[in-house]
Amino acid sequence: MGGARNNQNSRCPSHSKRARLHSQNCGDGRRGQIERPDMTQPPGSGWFPDPEGVPNQLRWWDGRQWTSATQPVARPAVTQAQPEAFTTPATTSQFAGEFPGLGIADTPGNEPKKKSNKVVIGAIAAGILVIIIGIAAVNGGKDKDSETTASSAMTSEAKTTAPATTTKSAAEVAASAAAATSARAASEAAAEAKRQAEAAKLDPNTYESMSDRDFALFAKNPDAYKGRKLTLYGVVFQADAATGSRMFLARTAGSPQDASYDYDQNTVVTAVDPTLIADVVEDDFVTLHVEVLGSQSYDTQRGGSTTAPKVQVNIITVTGSK
Repeated sequence: MGGARNNQNSRCPSHSKRARLHSQNCGDGRRGQIERPDMTQPPGSGWFPDPEGVPNQLRWWDGRQWTSATQPVARPAVTQAQPEAFTTPATTSQFAGEFPGLGIADTPGNEPKKKSNKVVIGAIAAGILVIIIGIAAVNGGKDKDSETTASSAMTSEAKTTAPATTTKSAAEVAASAAAATSARAASEAAAEAKRQAEAAKLDPNTYESMSDRDFALFAKNPDAYKGRKLTLYGVVFQADAATGSRMFLARTAGSPQDASYDYDQNTVVTAVDPTLIADVVEDDFVTLHVEVLGSQSYDTQRGGSTTAPKVQVNIITVTGSK
């Protein structure tokens, strides 16, 4: 019997300072468990420094005994877990020396786990979605405000530019009609006067006859006679390429003269219609019905300069030639 006991004791070593893991039953009837050394037990289950002294290794205490479950101290799950710290000062100080910096209360079924990457990605995506929705809402509000402002501006512009509609009284309507009639009549009268004036240009009886004295005054200051219609007599002394198709030079007088040398006043004669003077040549005796335009200075063929009356001929009659 004593040999059997000793044999059993050789298979089940006695407790030492460090607990040992057995693969078969020991004297206390526990299998696959670590016997805790003789020290004060932690108050609850959790991860604690390995009592066998393995560096940077935690071992699970289930509240009654040490288990075979171990994990490195540096595992992220340990740092991310929500520890259930010791709650009383006495308990904390009691295990401070034996289990420094650790007091993780938990059960093996609730061991800390790494957060799922899918959960993290989902949370990030949800945050981005919230930001995008917020930005869209702000921009939508701005766009709406811009549309409202533009609509208000267009409405205001329409109100500003819209023609005012007012109701006129019968007297105002009659006055407006009378004013329109008067304006129309004035326009028609002006047109008729212009027509008659043009017709009168072709009537020799509408031109003034001049005495020798009147002609002398005219020759002295032709600008004072501007616009007047006069009858002149003369002889052409230049009608060539130099004068052009709308002008010629003549020596004139206020009445017919017996000889060409008796016409002694140089006069610039122009025509609106070049066909009116197309058949006039040098040395022709002419009767002119003209409108006075004033005076004009020009260079003579002898190299000098002279100023002469300027007239516009409306009726011309060639009476002879030298």
